[in-house]
Amino acid sequence: MRIDSIVRKPQDQEVSASKANWIHATSSAAGAKPLIIDDGSPCMLMFSPPLVPAAAAVKEEREGAPSSFCDSGGDYTLVWADEFSGTELNTTTWTVPIGVGSSFGRTANVTVANTYVENGNLVLRSQPLAGDANNYTTGAAITHRRGANANAAGASWRYGRFCVRAKLPGAGVGKSQGLWPAHWMMPSDYTRHCGYNELDIMEMVNGDTQSHSTYWSWGPNASNSGPPGSKCKGPPTRAGPSTTMSIPDYFSAFHEYAVEWTPTAVKFFIDGKLASNGRGVFTNKTTLPVNDHYMMLNTAVGGDWPKAPNASTVWPAYHYIDYVRVSQMQ
Repeated sequence: MRIDSIVRKPQDQEVSASKANWIHATSSAAGAKPLIIDDGSPCMLMFSPPLVPAAAAVKEEREGAPSSFCDSGGDYTLVWADEFSGTELNTTTWTVPIGVGSSFGRTANVTVANTYVENGNLVLRSQPLAGDANNYTTGAAITHRRGANANAAGASWRYGRFCVRAKLPGAGVGKSQGLWPAHWMMPSDYTRHCGYNELDIMEMVNGDTQSHSTYWSWGPNASNSGPPGSKCKGPPTRAGPSTTMSIPDYFSAFHEYAVEWTPTAVKFFIDGKLASNGRGVFTNKTTLPVNDHYMMLNTAVGGDWPKAPNASTVWPAYHYIDYVRVSQMQ
């Protein structure tokens, strides 16, 4: 919270001995309550923050933090965010899709222990099982209701800007074999819609520095089976060419990976810049998604694309997520 003024208590104001050094701070922030701060060493901050609506429950920008593509401005207003500023994952919104063999872990077992909040980040940790270099555990979090959290609120959206600021797992080229981090979105209930879609905001394999952004769509085709549970038929087809951008410092610096989804286009951005010099734009109206989508964050290990880790892979691998933000046109 930004503090606008700090005023020492008057000398003649009655205070207890233990509060002799207390000072009074005020803030102009909406709904802010007075703060009491001890100006001795160490400093103590005591306050009772007001309750705020979910859409406004966004932590203040850190000093010097870069602006976000999802910040309010122009036609867009920030409507939802998780800044991971607490000490635990908000399980009202997020679910850890535990288990092995899924798209979230591939050959790794997704566990709650490897999905945690620390130092203002959601951390997804990937590592071999103790004493077993050929089996792995990893972390993942999704905003979809499933499993033990089937009755949780979850979160899904239709249209908007979706931003994930992250430092990706790996240790550089040649040291990240088998790692497959991803930020992606899928329909909350694709069984009701003929036209199953997948928005791959970011994928990277083997730490090769290439961030891949792809919009997938399944169309009606009676000769092929669609995705499990879908009423549509047809193999997956790209709605446009996969877009790649080189991010050489993906493992040592945070970058913001984003998608802008409107009724007329899907566009991918990295650090607020349109991916691959404008090629990251998809406008095929017959395949654009029209149903609510939920967010998925994960690090898979192995699988058909990166293949298995090897002796060069550096463990443990950490996928740090600073925030997830959603803004929509108002």
